[in-house]
Amino acid sequence: MPLSMKSLQARAEDLFGDACTLRGYGVEKLSTRQDAKTPDFQICSQGEELIAEVKSPGLEPQIQQLMGSSSGSLRLKPGKRVRDLIRDSEDQLAAWASGVPKILVICDLRPLLPEYPMYPLYGFNDGDLAAGMFGEIIFRCRVYDDHLVHNGPELGGNRTLRSNHYTHISAVALHLVGREFQLGPFRVYHNPFATHPLPPEWFQRSGDLHFGLAKENGEFVLRWEERGVM
Repeated sequence: MPLSMKSLQARAEDLFGDACTLRGYGVEKLSTRQDAKTPDFQICSQGEELIAEVKSPGLEPQIQQLMGSSSGSLRLKPGKRVRDLIRDSEDQLAAWASGVPKILVICDLRPLLPEYPMYPLYGFNDGDLAAGMFGEIIFRCRVYDDHLVHNGPELGGNRTLRSNHYTHISAVALHLVGREFQLGPFRVYHNPFATHPLPPEWFQRSGDLHFGLAKENGEFVLRWEERGVM
């Protein structure tokens, strides 16, 4: 069956479930409820569990507007797609009463659509994840007589994850998928403000990578550092 935007979400969920099974995890697709929205999956491993909501991004509204025109320009603000998906997942993740880690999984299958003019990771590279989760980059500069001192990059404007906001999200994971729907690795970006942090033992198959915010002088700065199993 030809791919369509409508079918991408279901395919993304299936791929995530298959990827978790490949890692030896127990996978339960959660049933929908009438009284509240529910996340997609409950994942279990060695007595531990986590909750996952899978999102497959839709077509850029700007592209839809440009379809059929002779030419046009597309501009995307860094982090916007990530920020939108975090907000879209709030009803499913925040409402789920469970004292376990909860993750948003982004599986971008748009580059597999026929004639879709985007390259992989468009809107979802490391910089987009940082900006979408923690805001736009800010450097603070001070001039002292004959020299310049700067701090940063600091957490900036349009912040989504904060010490008192979206703390139910333990991490945002990017699930990479090949051209023929081959299951690829996860890139897991941790939220240092999470009420229930995601243990780094999750998603440790070859190729999986974990990232956390760096610290300078005891303060978080807007730069990813790769993390291994502690």
